[in-house]
Amino acid sequence: MILSMSNGFRLLRIEYLFSVLVPCLLSVYLNEYEITSHIWILAGFAFYAITGNTLNDVIDMKDPDEIETLRKKNPSESLLLD
Repeated sequence: MILSMSNGFRLLRIEYLFSVLVPCLLSVYLNEYEITSHIWILAGFAFYAITGNTLNDVIDMKDPDEIETLRKKNPSESLLLD
């Protein structure tokens, strides 16, 4: 169970989530908004980042030459792909 969970986190690249949320948080800070009143907008952007990343990986997995996505899917086979 833990192994599949860690593979799920590896498949979901957290840097995509941060690349979406950091500009949102920066705009909240610069405009001096209350973060509690805009938490649902931030959650929506986080959901957008996660689903966009997952959809991108699903599309990339259709291409058998896409090595990076295959490595994320099966990290134990990454040595065979090198």
